[in-house]
Amino acid sequence: MPNIFDVVVVGGGIIGAAVAHAVAAIRSQVLLVERNRLASGATGHSGGIVRVFHADTADMVAAAEGLAAFRALAARAGSDAILKTGFLHFPSRKVTACSDASFAAAQEYADVVWIDDHELRSRFPGVVR
Repeated sequence: MPNIFDVVVVGGGIIGAAVAHAVAAIRSQVLLVERNRLASGATGHSGGIVRVFHADTADMVAAAEGLAAFRALAARAGSDAILKTGFLHFPSRKVTACSDASFAAAQEYADVVWIDDHELRSRFPGVVR
């Protein structure tokens, strides 16, 4: 192991590992320091949710770009580290128009479906709205 490093990354969670990976691609000497095993801290205890849909279009676009970056990182690492799941979003009446615009934009980035109250009760009978 070399005695001198260009960059030392502290923390082997998703952010630390991604930074170490990116820096290693442009610099030769990177040291990743983790006190336990990789992803044993906050990353290992979270669902690692990367939610694309947001009521605000700018937030949604930023989240979609983040998802694309995580997918590219997983592909470069040779891993299918992203598990596709779903979620329900209940916009308030005052943000429904904004949500409609974001929904249209989100379709460029993710598989999103807008369902009405009847279909909501049919698919998820335990949900009260």
